[in-house]
Amino acid sequence: MNEQYDIKDSSLIEEIISHMNNSEYRMALDLIHKRLLNKIDINQRKGAFLKVDLAGFLIDIGSEGFIEEEIRDGLKIFEEDMDSFRKFITESSIEYNFGNAKSGLFRIQRKNKDLKFSPENIELLIEAKNHYWKSFKKCSSHGKDFNLKLLTNLANSLDTCGRVVESLQYYDLALKEDPNFLVANFCRSQALIWLNHLSGGYSINQLFQAMQGFDRASQCVNMPKSFVEDSKSKRELLREKLKNRVYSSQDIVHDLEETKAEAESHSAYRKFCLENKLCLSEHSLYCNCIGAGSDNITIPRTCLPIGGTYVPRMEFILNRIKSEFYIARLMYYESCMKDQKKWESYEREVSFTELYENESIGIYPEMLRTSFRLCFGILDKISYGVCELFNLAEPDEPIAFERFWKPQGKNLSKKQQERWNIINSIDNHPLLALYSQATDLNSKTGEWRDFKEWRNSLEHEILFLKNFSCSEKQDLFGSLKFSRPILFVDYSEFREKTLHLLQFARAAIMYFVFCVRMEGEKDNKKLGIPITLSPKIVY
Repeated sequence: MNEQYDIKDSSLIEEIISHMNNSEYRMALDLIHKRLLNKIDINQRKGAFLKVDLAGFLIDIGSEGFIEEEIRDGLKIFEEDMDSFRKFITESSIEYNFGNAKSGLFRIQRKNKDLKFSPENIELLIEAKNHYWKSFKKCSSHGKDFNLKLLTNLANSLDTCGRVVESLQYYDLALKEDPNFLVANFCRSQALIWLNHLSGGYSINQLFQAMQGFDRASQCVNMPKSFVEDSKSKRELLREKLKNRVYSSQDIVHDLEETKAEAESHSAYRKFCLENKLCLSEHSLYCNCIGAGSDNITIPRTCLPIGGTYVPRMEFILNRIKSEFYIARLMYYESCMKDQKKWESYEREVSFTELYENESIGIYPEMLRTSFRLCFGILDKISYGVCELFNLAEPDEPIAFERFWKPQGKNLSKKQQERWNIINSIDNHPLLALYSQATDLNSKTGEWRDFKEWRNSLEHEILFLKNFSCSEKQDLFGSLKFSRPILFVDYSEFREKTLHLLQFARAAIMYFVFCVRMEGEKDNKKLGIPITLSPKIVY
């Protein structure tokens, strides 16, 4: 018996779940609504848990069965009883359910065949993504089952926004916790196919991993039949595709052994980059073999021609942001490794006054700070490239990644006034991915808006990194008592968020590449000038 509920309600929950697993949605809904008609004391722990779960079931069934009314009923329960729920239910769980509701409503909206995937039409999806981010940031004390579902649903929302690079990262996190979590296996396989569409290329390994994920999902015994059948169908399609490429089971075993050996042959630095999702290689998104050994992403795929006279200009921008990302990543690595022998002589050349204020200062914190700052420069240069590609900005207009999309204010130029409409007219999913990322950094509604606040403090004010080994700042001499505010951030938190921002910037670079590539391949099919680019010799 589940001790969260009374005996009778525990049996009811089991019956509802059984109906849901068999896609018997109407029978499950009848049981839910009948129970909701009877009194539930949400000021008691068991009552709150029961009503939260019933509301969550309404959202889940409404999403799976495309029944908008049920989703809205579940959402209404959360909105009306929020204060009582918060006494017993974690913020993470509440935000997760809000995310499910907004995601379900978007799924129904998406059924409209005339719906164009554009920034103005994905507001519900953006809201769902924001709720999942909130849940992710607050998730700490939940069990394994909740964590797996949250990671997978977060990844799903990112994937639907076109953010396949990040979605694969979070599917991998879920599967690292439980390699047999079937929904994550299925969704990761879908994302690998989606990556093929966005990037314009694939590998045999990529197809095999997708087939393997569908195969695991097809063996599920407690999921809706439609899910299992869909998994089997997609598994067989990929199996046939591999057979047509004369790829046998012996080849698979051999390749897996080679991949493992090649992954071990990487340098310690490259292993660090691969493990932390910091490589600018399409292959590294799903495999750590020798193919992921260098940051070799370019706008043209390998040396194939691509249309568009703008391609060399975009590749110039890509060279610049890859170079800056390389340094940002290297500084982050060095700040984590703290190789005393390598930097000892440099550290001896500077001394600081002891003020007993517990600031973390010196070469490693400065590497971390510089790494963080460089990421924002990279994002702004991506915006510069997007505006150049689609002719969106005035020559002298300052461009910021998180806010250039929809200019606000008075005295806007004609180009600024038209920008939002032009962006929404462009059929380019990687561009949509970049817009979705920008909403994460929005200063009012973005769930990672503190990144911009930190960056502004680093550049224009003072951001104080608190020494993680000290529980409280002492400030013996009052050296921190300024008239202007100082932003205090724990060193370990700053290091964790810097890694997140590096991963964010890495994904943005890849979406920029996919965005330009997609436009170039459109032009190549029309009448664009074929361009072939070769690797640069670095001096």
